[in-house]
Amino acid sequence: MIFTALGLLALALALLVAGIAKSSVLLLMLCLVCTVAAGAVLAVAYSIARRTGLVGAAPGAGGVGAGGVGGPIGAPQGLDPTTAAVVMYVPVDQLPTMSPAGAAMKAAAAAGVNGNGSGSGVGAADGAPLAGYDEMSAEQVGKLVTSGALSESQLQTVREYEAAHAARKTVLDRIDRALYRA
Repeated sequence: MIFTALGLLALALALLVAGIAKSSVLLLMLCLVCTVAAGAVLAVAYSIARRTGLVGAAPGAGGVGAGGVGGPIGAPQGLDPTTAAVVMYVPVDQLPTMSPAGAAMKAAAAAGVNGNGSGSGVGAADGAPLAGYDEMSAEQVGKLVTSGALSESQLQTVREYEAAHAARKTVLDRIDRALYRA
């Protein structure tokens, strides 16, 4: 379809040149008709592509993302963005109750068990602030903090948990910078 539109535009250009050279209103009108037809063909092609999922409805929704690169924003460079894994951190208290995995993680957090089945030594009131937090590296926590995905209260909760448990200086510094910036 795109080649059809391109052909119509080439024909319109030829008609424009001929219409100007011969001072023919008829050729200029045919040029206009070809241009409008090319636009209609492109609109139909876009509509079909959108319905079939080739073009996303919004940036970052599977279509063209930031900078004209397809796939999720922030997908690792050098990987196919349509198959790149997307990781989302969810606070334990916000996990869906309908999901069996969510219910299991809530129960594990309440029992003080981390993701690998060993006890974390914390009770329900003092559980990890995010699902899988105890398994996250300092770099991963830092990226999460600087991403802006956490609210100020969530950052404060993460900071309190980090200070009371692993107390990683790099993580605490990143959280402090994010808190003071907000």
